Amino acid sequence: MEGGILFQEDAERIRKWTYYTTGLASRPRRLALMNLLLHVIEGKVHLGDSLYEPDTGERFGVVLTNPPSGTEGRPTEHVWIYDARSNIPSITTKERPLTPEHFAKSEACYGDDPVVFGINAIEHREKTAQRCEWFRKFHISEIKEQNYNLDIFWLKDESLEDAEDLPEPEDLASDALTHLEAAVDELQEALRFFGK
Repeated sequence: MEGGILFQEDAERIRKWTYYTTGLASRPRRLALMNLLLHVIEGKVHLGDSLYEPDTGERFGVVLTNPPSGTEGRPTEHVWIYDARSNIPSITTKERPLTPEHFAKSEACYGDDPVVFGINAIEHREKTAQRCEWFRKFHISEIKEQNYNLDIFWLKDESLEDAEDLPEPEDLASDALTHLEAAVDELQEALRFFGK
């Protein structure tokens, strides 16, 4: 990528080999397929059970999950939230790119037990929450009081008061323009795809 514009091979990789999903419900699958088609993206949308099917050997850089809730066992009583917004240096594509170090505090708070519901993982989080200001447990009644909105703040963000940490206005405008130009290019490509 140079100056906010994707190279052809990057655009091709993103369009064809970036998006994968697996889920049990057919309606969200159809919605995902329609959105991918609308945005001219060739993602792999598999109808199945990602937790219990055999390992396919595929590995991914980022995994977003929506774990089953209320389907088995007891309903959720507590929600854990890691505040990755407050007092965190801002990320930019050029001067301050996202690095593994940005996740160090989160990993230290969350623990390294891959069995997220295992007794060791839960005990670790209980102990860690007492000494990690970014990681807190909320009872479902607190979440309900917030109208189930998880946009909860408990830390004072000191960077909001420091104008020195803000990007230069011309950098903000340049980044916005780059994003807008890329969006226009994508829309023009979609129109060409649909023959208009």
